[in-house]
Amino acid sequence: MDRLLGAGGRSAGAGFRFPIYQSGCHRSFPVVPPCGGTAGGRLRHRAARRASLRRLDRIGAGGGRLQTDRRYDADVRRRCGRDDDLDAGRGPGLRRSIAPAVRTRPLRAGQPEPGDGGLILRARLVPCFRRDPLCAASHGRACKGSRLYFGRAGSFGKASRLAVRAVCYGYNGYSERRKQAMETFRTKLARACGWGLTGASWAWLGNFEVERDWKRADVLGLPGLPGRASEALNNSLSELALLLAAPEDLVLLKRAPDPDFLAYLAELGWKTPSFVVAGGEEELPLTRSLLDNASALETIRAWTKASSGRLMPHGVSPLEEELARKSGLPLAAPLSAVARRVNSKVYSRRLCARLGIRQTEGRIALSLDELERALRELEPLLSQTPLVLKDAMGVSGKGILLLDSEARCRQALRMLRQAADKRGYARAEFIVEQWISKSADVNYQFLVGKNGQTEMLGVLTALVHGGVHQGHLHPHTLPPEAERELADTAASIGRELAYDGYYGVVGVDAMVGSDGTLYPCVEINARLNMSTYHTRVLSEHVPEGRYALIRAVPFTSVAPFPFAVLRDALGEALYTKRGGRGIFVCAFAPAGMSGEAGGPGRLYAAMIGDSRDECLNGYEQCCKRLQTIAGVQLSGQSLH
Repeated sequence: MDRLLGAGGRSAGAGFRFPIYQSGCHRSFPVVPPCGGTAGGRLRHRAARRASLRRLDRIGAGGGRLQTDRRYDADVRRRCGRDDDLDAGRGPGLRRSIAPAVRTRPLRAGQPEPGDGGLILRARLVPCFRRDPLCAASHGRACKGSRLYFGRAGSFGKASRLAVRAVCYGYNGYSERRKQAMETFRTKLARACGWGLTGASWAWLGNFEVERDWKRADVLGLPGLPGRASEALNNSLSELALLLAAPEDLVLLKRAPDPDFLAYLAELGWKTPSFVVAGGEEELPLTRSLLDNASALETIRAWTKASSGRLMPHGVSPLEEELARKSGLPLAAPLSAVARRVNSKVYSRRLCARLGIRQTEGRIALSLDELERALRELEPLLSQTPLVLKDAMGVSGKGILLLDSEARCRQALRMLRQAADKRGYARAEFIVEQWISKSADVNYQFLVGKNGQTEMLGVLTALVHGGVHQGHLHPHTLPPEAERELADTAASIGRELAYDGYYGVVGVDAMVGSDGTLYPCVEINARLNMSTYHTRVLSEHVPEGRYALIRAVPFTSVAPFPFAVLRDALGEALYTKRGGRGIFVCAFAPAGMSGEAGGPGRLYAAMIGDSRDECLNGYEQCCKRLQTIAGVQLSGQSLH
């Protein structure tokens, strides 16, 4: 320690620079110890000391490497009562620094350490007085199972000691379930976003219409703009964010949730967070409604000051950046320029070509002349399979055109040239690809950290009909080698995304051809995905050996109805925590708005059972019971 701190003899009020080794780079900054002098001296050092502790805590919690070499004396050993932990057997007075997990290993939250049998949640350096080593607890009491280690800091003289606190959960003291519960999606997301693990509060914004805002106004696109009814449906989907929120979080909604639906979630173990209701006209996007509501902005400002939270939107556009500025709520996601770039299908195809990721035969067209050339080059494939023309920013089945003949190709090109002449520009962002007959659609999501490290969140079988996402099936049926290929692909994509400035949740659409060929990257969705909102449902309510079919049930209704009516209709088929099987209602707002908005409604539910067939039967039962509500008529069919 003396070697690290330099020459001794400094006063207790003087700081020192503690070396931090993080990601291979040497970093150091001053750590201000407590002042043992007069009251005036304590006041002068208080602000600097707190700031230094916060900085050091962030390095420790964020995965920094603390490299130390401490000498422990007999007094410290007696106080700690842990001779076996402190004694390295390397001669008199020379002791092992802290614990194997902290001495020279990265401090990553959730990382199990075989040598210590613990789960490192956080490590921090805490200067404290020699006469009361346990004053380290004043900086935050350690949880049950934590340990305090104290080493001599020679440059502090006799006035103080340096305490290093490593919070560890031993496997023997806590069950495996407790360990997994501590490493939740929230903590993983906080780590990926470079945010400390403690005190993380989120303001969840389900702005599902954000992909439309990424499309540039001066770029030609394929027809298929959303109408008023779909805008209202997008706004109602924001209620899915309740599934991710903790009690200390804030959820930004278009309409207030049905009280009976909140009570239902409470029965399943959810604790209701705070929420802000934007209100406003149905055709206005959620973020715009929040910006137009002065009362909502003031409420968000008050929550931000009290919680120091951050805004986690479904995706970031200039509207969300404006909301962050006006509300004082900092963004926890990359800016809109990054989001727009990495969510383009052009970006996905170029990335796959650069990394050598298997993809279908196709071309990129950034003008109508390039599109004409691409169609001419791919026309020979029409004798075997159709072509598909995709808008680079198309979503939910919109912006996709199937070309099954040369005449159809010429017709599409003629239509686009007419649109270009009318609008006065011919800039385009299109993808032309070979249509693949597929046996399965796959969706997998992972987290990308700012350093490019990835962490898989899950792989699901995707249910897609007509290019429109319909739901997911858990667990997937892919062979182990395919799952490994997806994980390798995620790691490669994650490094590229981080290099281009993106971090956070990433979802990738993949598919398996009818010949068994895996195409691990069809499209990159660098944002929250539909499967993201069901992460907690699957982890807490679908244990190993159970199945879940997450599905939207489309219908129309002559008038809106409350959740109590839906609950009566589902009856004993409704999922309960005690039964562990049944129809789990994930969001009610998209169903309750049917009739009120003059358009269709959707019931988002997860059918949980002991087999895939039981889940499919549960979906059919859900459809039948939904039709017992007066004025409800289904607009979709069951999937088999």
